[in-house]
Amino acid sequence: RDLTAAVMLDVGRDGVPVIGAVDAFNLPNWQAGSATPHTRHAIAIVGYDNTANPPTFTYIDTCGRSCNNRGDNQNGQVHVISQAQMVLSIQNVLGSGFVW
Repeated sequence: RDLTAAVMLDVGRDGVPVIGAVDAFNLPNWQAGSATPHTRHAIAIVGYDNTANPPTFTYIDTCGRSCNNRGDNQNGQVHVISQAQMVLSIQNVLGSGFVW
C-alpha cells in the first residue's frame, strides 16, 4: 500500500519517479533461471496501472548492460512488473526500500 500510494502521488500527481532500492533477483529483466543473482540495485518507477490484472508498475533500469549483460538486456529499457513482485523485490534479501 505504501509503495502504491507513493507511486500514485509522485508519478500520477507530481510527474516524478519513485526510486526503488531492490533485490534484482525479482526483476523480470534480470531473470536467468538458476543463475539469477541476488544483487542490490536501483530502479526508477515511472508508471502504474491499477486496473491491470494483476496491477502493475512500469520501471526503467538505466544500468542496463553495464551491470546485467544478459543477452537481450539494453541500457535504459522500460519494464513492467506486477506490483506484488516489485514489493517483494524491495523486501527480499538485498532490497532496502524506496524514496519518493
